[in-house]
Amino acid sequence: MSPHPGADGPALRPPLRAGWLLTWAPGWAVIALVATAWRSPWWAAPPLAVAALGHLWLCIAHLRGAGYASARRSVVWSALAIWSGVFAFAAGAGWIAGLVVGFGALVGWAGVRHSLRELPHAPIDHVAKEPTRKVLYLGGGLDLSMTAWWEAGAALRRGVPLERIREQLERACSRYEAMGWDEHPEEAFETPPMLEKAKLHGRRIGGEPLEVMGFDSEFEAFDPEVAEAFTAHRRNREARAYLWRHARGPTRPALISIHGFGMGDPRIDLRWLRVRGWDMAEVHRGLDIDVAYYVLPLHGDRRTGRRSGNGFFNQHPLLTNAAIAQAIWDLRRLTGWLRAQGAPRVGIHGISLGGYVGALYASLDPDLAVAMPTIPAVDLAPLIWRQLPGFRRRQWRDAGLEPELLQRAWSLHQPLRHAPQVPPPARMLVGAFADRITPPDETLRLWEHWDHPELFWFPGTHLVWRGGDALQMRWGAHLAAHLRRGERPMSRFREGV
Repeated sequence: MSPHPGADGPALRPPLRAGWLLTWAPGWAVIALVATAWRSPWWAAPPLAVAALGHLWLCIAHLRGAGYASARRSVVWSALAIWSGVFAFAAGAGWIAGLVVGFGALVGWAGVRHSLRELPHAPIDHVAKEPTRKVLYLGGGLDLSMTAWWEAGAALRRGVPLERIREQLERACSRYEAMGWDEHPEEAFETPPMLEKAKLHGRRIGGEPLEVMGFDSEFEAFDPEVAEAFTAHRRNREARAYLWRHARGPTRPALISIHGFGMGDPRIDLRWLRVRGWDMAEVHRGLDIDVAYYVLPLHGDRRTGRRSGNGFFNQHPLLTNAAIAQAIWDLRRLTGWLRAQGAPRVGIHGISLGGYVGALYASLDPDLAVAMPTIPAVDLAPLIWRQLPGFRRRQWRDAGLEPELLQRAWSLHQPLRHAPQVPPPARMLVGAFADRITPPDETLRLWEHWDHPELFWFPGTHLVWRGGDALQMRWGAHLAAHLRRGERPMSRFREGV
């Protein structure tokens, strides 16, 4: 059965059908706000104006069919309106402040609804359980809030010399073509020396004992335009992973898990992932395997600024190439070290950006036993381009920085340009029904490219997951079959086999 809408089942209906009253709710809200402001004290006018502008923006976006970007901005306006209402209430505005907060929430609701109708979904007949509207709207709102935060960062960031970046990208693309990397992108990823020495020390995080592993990355960027700047990030020179290993008994298979963009702090990540069904300590105990949680370059303890992930996407596109190439370099060294420690088989798992890197790595290491990308990105250029504010996109286009050039520069590491090396039965993909950050068509494109492997859709979005128990069972069954090779797992994973 194909996981595409309408392929051999009913096409996906919109998640919400509303009449003309709901469709034009922002318009009615503008009229009500203006009427309220006309009769209210002067100090209540600013928050009311903010709320009215938000609703008016959504009305205009609806008329123009502006789509996803306008929905994202409506969430921003909604947050501004709600906070304005809270401040107005503190100033004594009373029921007027409540009206502002209510209409602000309506703006956000309408924006999320617009997004849910605009972007593609997974087909309902392939989702473990159809998500409720509460899950869709909560998850869609959080996804849009996250992308709005990224858009605000891009808007406030100091301008960069775009003409110079365009020239450097064109020069890099010409160099890739001359080296044959456009035809054989796998040759861009050099095989590193074996890891012989690693620093290990014990630590407890969230009550769980684990090992913190560090080793000198020794990676050097292959693009001279950014090599010096990339090497200057001192904290990034040391690779980092967190290990759950069995101290006694026979050697076990090992699974490497890779986090998403902006993550990398296990004190936060482990709790966040556990409630979504990915409990690495339980995978370690219940499936009797060793687990390594790898920290991506420029993330976690390797970050270069206050925010994890700073510099990965938001400075120079060739720095993105360097960061992803370093991730593959580190993963090869980590995988070699695990095998040298006695692991008979090694698998890869990644979430979001980690799914992108994991899918790429599954196409470069022919000896991996299993690959499980989850809510993966597979084509970064359009995803990043969509996060840019409109005026930034215009600036980029004026400088000759078209999305096609960005896609050419990033084509070396696009998983869709690499042939998967993991055996077909050992591949598994996981997607979110209504993901607004890496939409379901990203997962579907990788599913097509990987020759239709096992595919599981969970009812949720990028940030709000539901069906964690069912997802955990599917993960457990897949790992038991292809990493444990049929050996019976323990604990609650046993039910999923």
